[in-house]
Amino acid sequence: MQKEMSSINREIWNQDRYQAWLDRFGSIEQEAKRIMDDPRKRIKILADYTGEVKGKRVLNLLGSNGTKAISIALMGASEVTVVDIAPENARFGMDLAKACNVEITYIVSDVMDVKVEELGQFDLIFIEMGVLHYIYNIEELFRIVNSLLCNGGRFVLREYHPVIWKLLKAVDGQYIASGNYFEQEVIGDDMKLRRWTLGEVITSIVNAKLTINALYEESGEIQRWIFKDFPKGTEDRIPGIYAVTATKEL
Repeated sequence: MQKEMSSINREIWNQDRYQAWLDRFGSIEQEAKRIMDDPRKRIKILADYTGEVKGKRVLNLLGSNGTKAISIALMGASEVTVVDIAPENARFGMDLAKACNVEITYIVSDVMDVKVEELGQFDLIFIEMGVLHYIYNIEELFRIVNSLLCNGGRFVLREYHPVIWKLLKAVDGQYIASGNYFEQEVIGDDMKLRRWTLGEVITSIVNAKLTINALYEESGEIQRWIFKDFPKGTEDRIPGIYAVTATKEL
């Protein structure tokens, strides 16, 4: 199933993706200036979960256009690697890194096919925002994370909360619980997605023998953009984003 999902999603993600990023950010030079002016601002609250990155070897799995990885490189990481399935994402990320005068390594691959022995081990691995649903077997993904982490290394997962992903939707300015939180089927007519419950995520991380340090459920203005179709103040009452920090024990 993972091979089928990846093949379909790779094709879709490569359709005019480079131009789509330009449409979103403006020119490469404009986006580079924004990142270089304040790289920490670009990664926002993620920096609170990753901790100090200076001098560390960092891996961003399913890293999309590379903006977060480039920001971390500018913040002093000794080496930053991105793995993502889409060549168009890689092209944008490498052009952006060059404009930021910073080096990153970008590997175009299905994350489930990465060669652990070739990549080595990292001090910090992070996966962030709207990507976990592309994976059919997240427990295997977290086992790969474990194998890529050095002893004592940190793993950070920050994702859309399944309450908003799987359960709620906005209708006429109100929110209703019309979804099936426990749905396990692969969904989507174009993109193929598997939405995960919070329990499935936490259990899979534990089964991959990573030690969970904390689970955060975010609230407030930082997530207002997620609830833009909901009544004002919803972001203060319902989690739209969660984050898990874990370590590989010595």
